[in-house]
Amino acid sequence: MINVQILPEPKSAKFNQQTLNLRKRLSGKVLQSLDKTIKNFPLRVEKSLVSVGLKVKFIEVDKFSEQEYKIEIGTKGIIVFGGGINGLFHGYQSLLQILSQCENKIPCGIIQDTPDIKTRSYHLDLRSHKYKASYIKTLFRELAKLKFNTVVIEYQDTFPFSKEKFVTGDIHFSKEQITELNKAANDVGIELIPYQNILGQLDYILDLEPYSNLSVKSDAISFKNRKLDISNNKAVKFIAGLLDDLSSNHISKKIFLGTANITSNVEDNDSLYEKKASYLAAIAKLLANKGKTPIVWANLFNKCPDVLSELPEKTVIVASHTSTQTELSKQIKLFSDTGLTPAASATILQFPDNEFARDTSRAIQNIIEASKIVKKSAANGLFVCSSTTIDAAAVKPINGYPVDFMSGSRRMHIGTTWFAISAAAEFAWNISNSDEKNFSGKWPLFFFGSNEKKLAQIQHYQIKDYFSGATNAEITRDRKRIIKLIGELKPPRRREILAFIEFYARLAIHAVHVRQIFSHSPKKQEIALLRGEIARLKDKHSGLMKESLYSREISEEQNHLFGHTELLLKRLTRK
Repeated sequence: MINVQILPEPKSAKFNQQTLNLRKRLSGKVLQSLDKTIKNFPLRVEKSLVSVGLKVKFIEVDKFSEQEYKIEIGTKGIIVFGGGINGLFHGYQSLLQILSQCENKIPCGIIQDTPDIKTRSYHLDLRSHKYKASYIKTLFRELAKLKFNTVVIEYQDTFPFSKEKFVTGDIHFSKEQITELNKAANDVGIELIPYQNILGQLDYILDLEPYSNLSVKSDAISFKNRKLDISNNKAVKFIAGLLDDLSSNHISKKIFLGTANITSNVEDNDSLYEKKASYLAAIAKLLANKGKTPIVWANLFNKCPDVLSELPEKTVIVASHTSTQTELSKQIKLFSDTGLTPAASATILQFPDNEFARDTSRAIQNIIEASKIVKKSAANGLFVCSSTTIDAAAVKPINGYPVDFMSGSRRMHIGTTWFAISAAAEFAWNISNSDEKNFSGKWPLFFFGSNEKKLAQIQHYQIKDYFSGATNAEITRDRKRIIKLIGELKPPRRREILAFIEFYARLAIHAVHVRQIFSHSPKKQEIALLRGEIARLKDKHSGLMKESLYSREISEEQNHLFGHTELLLKRLTRK
């Protein structure tokens, strides 16, 4: 019997000894054309597969739930049943996986499937990396294959605001590109929801001269971590204007109101928390009155639950996975009892590029725990977040070294996180029948088209970073092992993902060399070593990033990665 693997794991997949025999082999070219078939896909797929003697029919079934599907593979052909276009599209994604694993014989059987969690959302954070519109469209297609049905996009300053033009940064999308992103997401069954911080992490706005008067007045010398003055009517109107601009340029009726890093201020007393929660509720009401559905974080309301009643009915309220399982279950029940729509979040860390510190297993455990609670409590959805904060964890010099390698906290490229993203898709779709071991075993075939176990092992590679106590020797040894493993792997597709991981491993070794060389008076050959490494890493970085990042963004990132070291090297060679 042909062993077929499907990701996410279906509820039921029963194959028998019979096969559907094709008159000619399914070529990669045919499969690639199917992969790109999106609009009116049932008719187009049916026509495309006739050329290889494969009869496929797509049939909508009224009694099926919206995302439910069933695939029947017989000796004469294939029928995909679905609960409307979404169910058919999910079935189509599973069918594509089956076809890609077969050549001219397809195992007969029946696959029946429906998701455990209704909303499966990925948070695309553009604060650290400003990805090209064309690249984001490919991300939508990849997420659709994994049966994600929602993407929350945090534009920050990349959105082309029309009312507040100063907020829009130098690297930004055009209005036409925003329209294209909406269409691209919609074409693959993904709801694109804009995210806007309305409390916390607004420095990129409040540091600008036209908006400095909207922040809380402070006697502090530092202008870091400015806070929005929620008692200022102009500030509230300003935020409302940003939200109007975002919502009017998206198909979705939902908008996510961000309140990041606002519960950690030691000076905040219960009264101030309540004011902030009431402010958030007022903004949510404003949106609800305009026919929009607000999505909010639960963090503020955990401090002052009485304010929950001020939120509009059906507001989606997202509880964090950082709560204990018991606390998360209680929160979801409370939100549901209050007439709100509860959901939960789990975090996929986009690891700091400075030391390539990976902890994939912890992220997957967060996803598994949150998925179990969401299913058990019948909450609305799971929001999978990728943390890319660039200002909260600045790297500082330690142990007396005179240089801080790569100051700030930019994160690794999203391309290095597909293992965790795929795990989120697996467990959010089917937490009942999935387990981590089975997922790790089939992921390489799904993602790389190979059964090579090392492709999964490289994702799990546990290493300590410099700032957690690893020695320079340990860091160098571990990264060299990564590079060696990658050199042994030649998967049929997506080799660029391995190239990303190799780049960050080499970057970490370079960081070691920087620390070692600047711990004493550098010699000429050591200076030459660093310059050679920087030149090679820049060249590799440019080649890797050109498909996904704008040229200006690539230049800025290289300055972030190597600027401090290059400045010191220049001073050393000054006559």
